[in-house]
Order: sequence, then structure tokens, then C-alpha cells
Amino acid sequence: MLSSEGSFRDTISLPYSGKYFLTDDKTFSSAIYLEQDKVLNIHLDLDHLKSTKFTGDLVTENKYLALKDSVITNLKQQLKKQKDSFYLQKPTVFKAKIADFKTDLDNLILKHPNMKPQFVQEEKRDNHYHYLDYVYRLYPASYKYLTKQPDFKFPEGFLDEGNALDIDNGEDFKRSIPYWYLIHNKIQIDAYKKASEDSIPYHKAVLAVLNPLTSNNIKDYQLKSIVGHKLKPGNANNEDIYKLLMSNISNKKVREEITNAYDRIKAVAKGNDSPTFDYENFKGGRTSLENLRGKYVYIDVWATWCAPCIKEIPSLKKIEKKYESRNIKFVSISVDQKQSYDKWKAMIQEKELGGIQLFSDNAMQSTFITKYNIKGIPRFILIDPAGKIVDANAPRPSHPELIELFNTLKI
Repeated sequence: MLSSEGSFRDTISLPYSGKYFLTDDKTFSSAIYLEQDKVLNIHLDLDHLKSTKFTGDLVTENKYLALKDSVITNLKQQLKKQKDSFYLQKPTVFKAKIADFKTDLDNLILKHPNMKPQFVQEEKRDNHYHYLDYVYRLYPASYKYLTKQPDFKFPEGFLDEGNALDIDNGEDFKRSIPYWYLIHNKIQIDAYKKASEDSIPYHKAVLAVLNPLTSNNIKDYQLKSIVGHKLKPGNANNEDIYKLLMSNISNKKVREEITNAYDRIKAVAKGNDSPTFDYENFKGGRTSLENLRGKYVYIDVWATWCAPCIKEIPSLKKIEKKYESRNIKFVSISVDQKQSYDKWKAMIQEKELGGIQLFSDNAMQSTFITKYNIKGIPRFILIDPAGKIVDANAPRPSHPELIELFNTLKI
């Protein structure tokens, strides 16, 4: 609890000594270094971050991390200003610039000579991971996309450092965000390649890539995040994927999370009663699923910040017009945060959105959203006139399969 001066004191049980992240879960995130049985005082003002002060133990390490954060933030600000042009630089030019960025990070270590040796070694590796994240993960995909050259061949040796990345360092996985992104990306690439070469399902290819690893924290998380997201309504492999995850994940909490997700997916199988909703209607009052009984209901789960959602709007408007006299209602449920309520209203007016526009009561944590196990948007759902689920993961408005589905149902 905050005191009247805006301060608080807490004792934290640390699973290990090392780098952690201090965040308000909104706009602020900063790395801090903590050790068991040590005291760190942080004097922090979110409106004046440069005035942050550290006292107590571990001051040097945390001053260094604050400066490192500023160097990384400056690079990200440059990216925003330069937009696409940053990733349109020739491979050798881009690599040289990121090498300079890594040198800046390494020089910060030299300017703080009294830091703990193990911490210094961890930070040197983290700086290398930052370098690789741009050169190996972000740049190749961005360059191919922006130049519209999906088969572009990079200079010989350009990707060698990334290809040689060790994906089995469980300690770095706990401490380094760029390392997390790198191995997540590399495991996906290797798995897609193996699935294609061996003609096996993707989830089995991921397991084959992860099997040689000895770091259970990496195996568990990657199986959950890469394979687990394949658990979705309508996927014929759901049971096979679930059994694979349960047989290969050691962490009890992760197993419980996956089981809960699997149970929610089974609950929204075709033919089951749909979870219901009762949300504020843009035009006034509230609208529930029960209000729409007697008609098919096509639901678009979206948000004003979601670019793929916005991209579907023209196609959705065409579908709505084509079926305006048919036995179907079109409902768009916004999962925006409450602070974006006015933005939601403004976008409906600006883009002249049709159908029934609803605002969910708790964003992505709304009961209807969680019962459908919706983790990403846009998501489309089709419910029949009796309130039964036709498809919990229906085709998008831009996809020809949607019209085929409507025709099959004689809507």
C-alpha cells in the first residue's frame, strides 16, 4: 500500500538473483537487478524517468541498467521516426548500424567497472542477443516484406550468427527478453521446415525440435505458446495436440492452464449452447444474445487498435449489405479497454459501421470472450437461431468460405 508520500516498501521472495522487470502493465517497463538478502531503494517518478535514483545495495548495476534502457529506447524512437526506411537499408549497412548499437551497449559496461562479474557476463550475452534480434529476426522478415521479395537471398554468412544460436540456455531464457524472442522465432522456423521436409503435422514438428533440449523451462513455455495456440475450436487435431502437450510438459501450472483452455474449447464445440452476452449497444440500451433468438448471429470480435480487424471492415460491410434482408444478424463486439470507449464510438461513426455494435464489459477478460477461449482478434463466430454454436471459429468476411458456409445453411 502506498504511503501519503507515494512510497511503499516490500520484501520479495526471489527464485534467483538476477535481472527482473519493473512495470505498471501499461506504458512503463524497466529492468532492475535484485539479489537475495539485499536491499534496493528506488526513487521513481513516471513523469520524470531521468530523475530515477537508486540507493542501498546494487546501485551500480541498476544505474547501468537505467542507462541501457535509455539507449534501447533511443533506438526504438529512431525506428518510429524512420518507419520503413530503417529496414530498407542494404544488409551490410543495416548490420553495421546494429553493430554500432551493440558497441554502445558494451561501452556502458566498461563505464561501470565495479559490477558483479556474473552480472557483467550475463549483460554481455544480453547485448549480443539484442544485436541478433535485429539482424537475424526483425530485419530479414521486414526487408523481404517491404521490398516484396519473399525469396530474397541475403549475403553469404549474413545469417550465420543467428543460425548458430543456442536455443537451450534456460538461464538466459529467464533473464533476457531478446533471447526469448530469438529462440521463439528460431524454433518456429525450424519446426515449419521440419514439418515440410518430413510431411508431419506442425505440432509434432515443434516437439521434434524441442526434444533434444535439456532446459525444461524453455520446452514447457515453447510447447505452450507455439503448440498451445493451435488449440482452437474446429481444429480436428485438438485432442492429439492436447495429449502431446500433457505428455511433454513438466510444469504443473502450465499443464493446468492448457487443460482449462482445452476444456473451454470442448465447451464451444459445434452444436453446443453458445455462451451468452449482454452488452451496451452503440445505439442505446443493451443487447443480449437472447434478444437475437430466431435468427443466425454472425459475431465479429474486434478492437479499435487491431489493424487486422480494421482491414476486415470493408468486407464485413459488403456481407452485411448482401444479407440485410436474410435471416441473420451481424454483431460486432468491441474488446477495447474502458479508456478507449470514446474512441470506439468515434470509429463507428467515422467508418459508418453497420450491424449491431456492442461494447464488452471487461475487454478481453469479458466472460463471453474467455468462454470462447479467444486469445487473439479478429475472431468470428456463427450461432444458429436456437442459440447453438455453428462455428466457434468461423471464416472471416474477406474469405470466400464464409459465403459457402451461409449457402450450405441456406441463409
